[in-house]
Amino acid sequence: MDAAIRDELRTIIDAALRGEVSQAQTDRVYELGRDAVTAFVLAAAKQFAEIGAAPPAARTRPPARSRSTPSPRVEATARQAGGGRRPHGTPASDPGARRAH
Repeated sequence: MDAAIRDELRTIIDAALRGEVSQAQTDRVYELGRDAVTAFVLAAAKQFAEIGAAPPAARTRPPARSRSTPSPRVEATARQAGGGRRPHGTPASDPGARRAH
């Protein structure tokens, strides 16, 4: 690869890593050939690995939930199954079935 093609490819890769790559730029990578596509994919894979290796605090966190948050506003995966309440007087070891009176 000559210097002009390397510079063009570097510009396209930098745009992709910023999330600003266009369809025309990705088409150009394909036109540059197999080596260009390989370099493009390897750069993207490295970026994905760095994002995945970031500590959890550095990743995007869901919004904080307080006790006053209405239940429809809480994601289904964050809700307790069955409402999370037991009838008064039910021991903690009770599996949740209704008691016969």
